[in-house]
Amino acid sequence: MIALYYGLTTWVDDVVGRMMQGLRANGLLENTIVVFTSDHGDNLGSHHRFNKGLLIEESIRIPMIFHAPWLWEAAVNRSQVAQLVDIMLTVLEASGCTVPAPVQGRDLTPVLAGERDQLEENWGFIETSEGEIGIRTPDHLFGRRILGKEGNEVKEARAFYDLRNDPYEMDNLAGTGRQAKREAELDDLLTRWDESTPWMGTNTT
Repeated sequence: MIALYYGLTTWVDDVVGRMMQGLRANGLLENTIVVFTSDHGDNLGSHHRFNKGLLIEESIRIPMIFHAPWLWEAAVNRSQVAQLVDIMLTVLEASGCTVPAPVQGRDLTPVLAGERDQLEENWGFIETSEGEIGIRTPDHLFGRRILGKEGNEVKEARAFYDLRNDPYEMDNLAGTGRQAKREAELDDLLTRWDESTPWMGTNTT
C-alpha cells in the first residue's frame, strides 16, 4: 500500500506538471491562479492504521499551495493554519470578485502576500469519517468523539497533543491536567464551533 501511495504521488506530480506546461504553452500561466491541495492525508501505518479518517496529523495534514506569481512571491508559511473552506474566499478576493455574504472561511491573501505571518483566527476545525471532531492550532491538536447521527452528543476529550514537544502524538494529554488551561481553551473553541455549525440533514431537495 505504501508503494502504491508513492506511485500515485509520482503520477499526480507528473500530471500537475503537464497541466502547468499546458497553461504556459497557451499563455495562461501568468493570469491563472492554481491551487494544489487534497481532501485528506493517509495514515500510511502511523498508529498502526492505514487509509484516512483518524484525528492524527498524517490523516488531517494536507498540502495547500497557491501559484499566482503576479500576485504573490514564492514563500513558505508555517505559522498559519488553513482549511479547505478558506480557498473559495481567498481566490475570490485575489480575483477581485464580489464575495457572497454566506461564504464561510477566511481570506488568506494577507498571509500569501507576506503582509501578515498569521491571521487573528489561527486554527482549523476537523471532522473525520470515524465520528470525531477536532481543532488544530499551530501548536496543539484537540478532539472529541461524536455520538449519534446528528452529532448532538459529545463525550469528554479523547485527544489532546502538544505538537511542539510531541510531533508524533505519542503522549495524549487529554484529562491529565498537565496543560489544563490550554485544554479548556480549545475545548471551548471546539464547543462553540460545533454548536454554531449545522449538521447536514439526511433529506435534501
